[in-house]
Order: sequence, then structure tokens, then C-alpha cells
Amino acid sequence: MARPPKSPGEGEADGRGAARTRGSGRARPGGARAAGNGTGAPKSSAARAKSASTAAKAKAPVRTRRAAATAKKPARRKSASKRAPTGVGAVGTVISTDTVAREAARIALDAPRSVELDQLVDGPAMVRIESLRAGYGRMEVLHGFSLAVGAGQSLCLIGPNGAGKSTVLHAIFGFADIMAGSISVDGRETTRLAPSEKLKSAGIAYVLQDNSVFPDMTVEENLWMGAYLKPHPREARLAADRIFSRYQRLAERRGQPARVLSGGERRLLEISRALVMEPKVLLVDEPSIGLEPRYIDQVFEILADLKQAEGKTIIMVEQNAKKGLEFADIGYVLAAGELAKAGTGAALLADPDVGRLFLGG
Repeated sequence: MARPPKSPGEGEADGRGAARTRGSGRARPGGARAAGNGTGAPKSSAARAKSASTAAKAKAPVRTRRAAATAKKPARRKSASKRAPTGVGAVGTVISTDTVAREAARIALDAPRSVELDQLVDGPAMVRIESLRAGYGRMEVLHGFSLAVGAGQSLCLIGPNGAGKSTVLHAIFGFADIMAGSISVDGRETTRLAPSEKLKSAGIAYVLQDNSVFPDMTVEENLWMGAYLKPHPREARLAADRIFSRYQRLAERRGQPARVLSGGERRLLEISRALVMEPKVLLVDEPSIGLEPRYIDQVFEILADLKQAEGKTIIMVEQNAKKGLEFADIGYVLAAGELAKAGTGAALLADPDVGRLFLGG
């Protein structure tokens, strides 16, 4: 009894079916129909070749077919008028973090001397660091770093990741281990004081980089937490009242939990909590991090007011180098734990190396 032919869906290509019949030495009934045009009449050799090619294309992997289709299309070259622009903020100016670090280290070969740092200070130095070696445990991050900034001045630290910027703030406040060198605030040696002592008696406050509000506490209770070193609770309440009289936005949310605050209001609360102890020096780590542009402007307006109206000395680390240098009286560029370049904020903004490495142009 004759066996029915396999359908194309079972994987039998016409030409291959015929070859298998010849190779087996047995006649396969229906083979002529499989190779024909459905009427039993045999196809011409050209028709059979076309049919085999169609079947092969149907079985080719999707990726192969796509690659073949792509290969047929010639690559389109962008005309000169449509190429990516270059200049400040353009994609063509982006360089790797490794390149930034290497270039900053090269600049550090001509690092400024202490006498040049003193020339940037307006009056006596409120904060002075001399030949500081500091880090964490056995890991030394800062290698002979020096700094000077006057009362009522602001200083912004910029540089590649891992340059040691936050470690400078940690060393000033007592969070880092000091191997050598000295730190003084308003003429007082503070190198090895505990953080609580620096906050209580040396007048140094730290605004952390990470979100540090207590979300389930009210705005007022958050401010009280900033006064935990004051001897009497009444002093904490009076300090909070002073903050509310200064910042109406916080006063309106006095009894509300801190979690309802916007990003800018949370940052304001963190700065205000640091002000409760009435510090002379404010250390601010990444004030703009995680904030929308409108809130960033608000935060820098608050810091500018603290500097100008209350004479606070502000030392900050800022990822937005342009914004930080626009705000700062003095700018430092760090590289691999050393001071690479120093100048006024305006001078560094105009510096070609700083522009190329940190400002996108």
C-alpha cells in the first residue's frame, strides 16, 4: 500500500526528499507529487530550485535573516552638518573617569604651596589644615593635604571619584583616622577631638550627604535632635523656635512628620538641624545630590544667606562642579588624595583644565 508523502510542515524540503529517495534505492510513491506543482506534473529544474530556496529561507533562524537583511543595506554616513556637536556639554566632550583621574594627577605635579593658599584667604584662617595624612584604618586616603579658608568664606572641593574629597570633611569632623598633620579651627587645635566635642565646643557642624531626616518624627522633633548636646531641653526648644522664625516653610510644617517634606525642604531641615548648635563652621557634603534643579537653587540660596548674613564658614563637597564653584569664594581640585589646583571659584571656572575635566567643555 502506498505511503502518503510528508507535508512541508514536517521538515521535508522538495529537493532533499528526492535525494533521500534516490539514496535509499527505494521508490517512494507520491515523490513526484511532493516535487511537483500539486497536479502530479513534474516541475522544471528552475522551479524546483526556486521552491528549495523558498523552503530554506523559511527554515533559516530569525537572527540569520535579519543579519542578511542588514548586510544588504549600505551603512549611512552622517553628513558633516548632522554630526554630533562638540563643545561644552556635548557628547563629544565626555571622557572616562580613569582619564579624568590621570589628568588630574598630572595637574597635581604643579600643586600650589601653602603661601599660595594663604593668599586666597580673606583675613585670618578660620579653618587651617597642615600636611594632613588621613584615612580609615590602615588605608591612607589623604597624603600631605593642606587647606585654608577664612571666616565667612566658602570653599568647594571638586575632583574625580575617589580623590578624597569627603575624607577631608570626615577628617575635620573626626570621622576619619589621622596619621599625621594638624587641623585647627579659629586658632584652636582640633585634630584629635571627638566629633561630639567638635560640635559642642569647637563650633563645627556636619550636613551629611545621605538623607538623614527622621521621617516619622515631626519637623520640630527633628530639630530637637540637633540639639541633643545642649544641657537643657528648653534650650533645644528655643533653638527650634529661632529656626522657625527664619524659615517660614519649615514653620508651616512644624507639627507634620518629616516624610511629607519635598526634597528641597528635607535638605533645608538637615541644614537647619546642623544650625541648632550655632556652629561657626558648616561642613556640607553634596548639597545638591538627588535634588531637582529648582530645589538645588533653593539650597544654594540658603547657604549663601548663611555665609553672608551670619558669617558662617562653609566647606563643601559638590558633584555639580559648576554650581559649587559659582557659589564658592575658593575652589580646590583634589586628585589621588592630594591638592592638584587651587584658586578663586571664578578662576577655576575659567581654567581650561578644570573646564575640560569637570565642566564638560
